[in-house]
Amino acid sequence: MRGTDRARGIASAFAGAAAALAGARLLAPRRGAASGEDPFGPEAGRGASQGPVDPASLQAGYETDDANARQLGRIMAVFAGSALLGITLMVFYLNTLHHRDAARDVGLTSLQREQIDPPLPHLQADPIAELAGLQAAQNRLLLGYATLDAETARIPIGRAMALVTGESLDAHAAPDKPARERAR
Repeated sequence: MRGTDRARGIASAFAGAAAALAGARLLAPRRGAASGEDPFGPEAGRGASQGPVDPASLQAGYETDDANARQLGRIMAVFAGSALLGITLMVFYLNTLHHRDAARDVGLTSLQREQIDPPLPHLQADPIAELAGLQAAQNRLLLGYATLDAETARIPIGRAMALVTGESLDAHAAPDKPARERAR
């Protein structure tokens, strides 16, 4: 099986290299048809004049040779094709790995399927239910009101935090001055 994985890896490497070469060919700078020189010249972008303006561009009011839509379309097609090829190869490879792993799976043995009770003494009959009961009791303490004695009461923790930060006791009241301004 390792030989086929290696062959697939080599094939995907060649496919990626071919896509990169095709993209590089499309992205290669174009030379002037008549002069054989770069149409942008060494002074491109420095404010220097690039020569006479095309009469069609003057008449249209904008640069007509600004971008070649066909070349951009080809570049986008190469990139999209490369991405699609890469995704297809990856899905194929992962699917192959999944089927190979599924074929190797032998399932659980009888020893693994056997339910084993822990040794005695059993300290908890149902630990999950006991944990849920403990959490419910703690939530009642944190989220409920209660009187502890004649002078002490317990309030929900959210309300206590609001009182500590200086928020109003009335939920619908207009915003009051913060606690530090009242202390002055």
